[in-house]
Amino acid sequence: FQVTKVKSTHFVVCDDNNNTGTPSIFLHLRWLPPDLDIGVSDADKEESRVLEEDMIRAASSNVLVQRDIIGNSLDALNTVRGIGGTLQSIQNTLGDIVDMLEMFRNIFNFADPRISFLILSALSILFLVLASIPTRMIVMLIGMVQYVVGLISKCQHWLSDRKVEFSMEKAIQADKGSKTQAQLNFQISTWATNAIRSIPTDEDLRKAYFWEGCRIGEEACSKIRMEKRVALLTKLWKAKWFSIVNLRVERQRGALDDWSWQDGYFAVVSGRQLLVWASEADFDAGEIPCKQISFSGHAGLAGLSPVELRALSESEISRVVNIFGRGDSSQLKLMLLLPDKNLKDELESIIMETMVKDD
Repeated sequence: FQVTKVKSTHFVVCDDNNNTGTPSIFLHLRWLPPDLDIGVSDADKEESRVLEEDMIRAASSNVLVQRDIIGNSLDALNTVRGIGGTLQSIQNTLGDIVDMLEMFRNIFNFADPRISFLILSALSILFLVLASIPTRMIVMLIGMVQYVVGLISKCQHWLSDRKVEFSMEKAIQADKGSKTQAQLNFQISTWATNAIRSIPTDEDLRKAYFWEGCRIGEEACSKIRMEKRVALLTKLWKAKWFSIVNLRVERQRGALDDWSWQDGYFAVVSGRQLLVWASEADFDAGEIPCKQISFSGHAGLAGLSPVELRALSESEISRVVNIFGRGDSSQLKLMLLLPDKNLKDELESIIMETMVKDD
């Protein structure tokens, strides 16, 4: 808007380029202020004062209402946070109580056989003691213990006041004895606390049974896969030998002294070929072998070079076998590390038999 002079008009030209497509209404307003030269009546003055007071009161009440709304909102937020913290504490306390009740119940269910047996033995000993000794005598002994302990402490204090000289050896032995007793008490209390807290709750048992079931299921599946693999190798592939092996892999191509063992490979001797898969899963899935050697022509077993002997340990030397032959496109040499020496001897004998038959 723009304030103009009294009894004047002002026009605003609308720019069509700034039109954004939003519907608009343009008004032509004219303000006629009261003529100050003409006297104002008392009624008009009183009416003006009343309107002014009402406007001030309305503005003040609006500000107060806004402040009260903000203050009430902050109070409500703090209250909700406080209630949330209290509910969390109550929930944790109830959870601890329920866990204690579940552990107490599981003591007698032999969920932890060791702790249950110890508690059963302690209850049996307590039963024998209560059955052989009258209850009144036990109560009297418990009451007399407090007096006897106080009397012994007084006598020791009375005797210590009258002793003038103490030997250093006795003092050291007494200090060691007190430390040993304190350590023993601490170990017993720690053992008792750990024994009580080791009693499983229902949630602990559920998790243990779940993971135990998963382990048993995985073992059963692994056994089934092994049976299917053995049947496939013996009946379909007519395999003479198969095993999991470690394969020598060079880190850099052509670097004979820079290599490492990679485990998990699966090797099979079928017919006149040595087939190597990256894993047993690849063989089960019917994948193509990653390495293969044909025992035809220039092929057979190779000895270990001096460089290889220096790089291998004594236990590895007895389990390593070098095999060479025709690969996919050229001559190929593989160094295999077998799980034990018997498998190595069996593989070498099978390769020698195959080469003799080929000759």
